[in-house]
Amino acid sequence: MIDLNSIGAIFFDLDRTTLDSRKEMPFENLEIIEKLISLNKNVVIATARPYRATQKYFSKTTLEKISLILLNGAEIYFKNKKVKQFIITKKDIENIYTELTNEFTKITFGYEYNGLCQTNAHFTRHWHKSMENKVDFDDYKIEASSKILIDIPSLDLKTFITENYSKDLKITITDGDTLCQIMPKQTSKSKALKYLEKHHINYSKRICFGDDVNDIDLFEFCDYPIAMKNAIPEIKQLAYFETLSNDNNGIHHFFKTMINV
Repeated sequence: MIDLNSIGAIFFDLDRTTLDSRKEMPFENLEIIEKLISLNKNVVIATARPYRATQKYFSKTTLEKISLILLNGAEIYFKNKKVKQFIITKKDIENIYTELTNEFTKITFGYEYNGLCQTNAHFTRHWHKSMENKVDFDDYKIEASSKILIDIPSLDLKTFITENYSKDLKITITDGDTLCQIMPKQTSKSKALKYLEKHHINYSKRICFGDDVNDIDLFEFCDYPIAMKNAIPEIKQLAYFETLSNDNNGIHHFFKTMINV
């Protein structure tokens, strides 16, 4: 059992962790989060998703009471106000797009801007097209962004990206090696946690939940890293406890089994 009184903050990843496989938030998980807020615990959503995704799952009142680590740490919100953002320059985005399209005949490329993923083709196997704004990058003015997204259909594309851009940018391959997420070099979930701790919140001991490679640094930093049963092996090796899967109320199971909230 873990003494909740000793815990300063609880970090929740979204996809494949707090959300089920349908990308829905089970009522039991939302209930746990609301209960933690009522107990004056610092709740932090730490996700690869952008801000718009949080509005689907949390009310404005809830967002004003929690912190958000978004785009794997490239954007940080405290009480529903953006307090930090790291960006990739538009020149760098243009260069990456040009280099990739010159090297590969077909590529699905996008970047976060103005509340949508600006993309040249649909990321149909990753999310619904309502989250996208499909454009022709040859005629479209590219802007600076906190995150680039590339669909990975082959090992050749993955290798090219990691060999050419990992020195200057943060490259994370998720979703079973099918989605490349490129962010500014200085971003990570744990660095965002440290920023919040330094400027806004004294976390004391921390619990975190996660399942994929973008959670590894957070697992290494937190006192009680909790792996979902559906997590990758690298996450499970770092875990203090392995709970049930995201489709079997793993979050709810942990709090009722290990803390009794």
